[in-house]
Amino acid sequence: MLMPSEAWAWTPGTHVFLGDALLRNLTLVPQSVGELLAAYPADFLYGSIAADTSIAKKYAEVGRHCHSWHVGMEIHDEAESPALRSFALGYLSHLAADVVAHNFFVPRQLAVTSSTSALGHSYWESRIDTHLGDPWPRRARELLRLDHSPADQHLDRILSPTLFGTPTN
Repeated sequence: MLMPSEAWAWTPGTHVFLGDALLRNLTLVPQSVGELLAAYPADFLYGSIAADTSIAKKYAEVGRHCHSWHVGMEIHDEAESPALRSFALGYLSHLAADVVAHNFFVPRQLAVTSSTSALGHSYWESRIDTHLGDPWPRRARELLRLDHSPADQHLDRILSPTLFGTPTN
């Protein structure tokens, strides 16, 4: 990802932080979900940033945007292995986190800090990474360097192509 404004979402570091917070609190989710995420944590965390790895997503076919909930549900419903199901839950958690960013956090910050309103929402999204510190963006970069071929192939089967395929993105 180039900039938060490209993703219209939290930065990858923030998504990894949020995913890691869930992984540290698996007792808050149904037992079967907790067991799945505990068995495949890297897949879950990769899913939590995968929605923002698509470059030029505005060129996706109408109704096939990678941030659409029905597309996220397809990614989940068509997952054929436990690792892909964990990945898909991470993907859906990404969409849920973006709902909070877009509908609560950023609008509130823009309203209460008029001096930053000209900077837009990407300013506040990147401020979260600054607040969280360097370990989380670093961990996101480390995750992206791992081999996620099965998840990338899964995305290629479901996502509408933009300018590039999943491996290039």
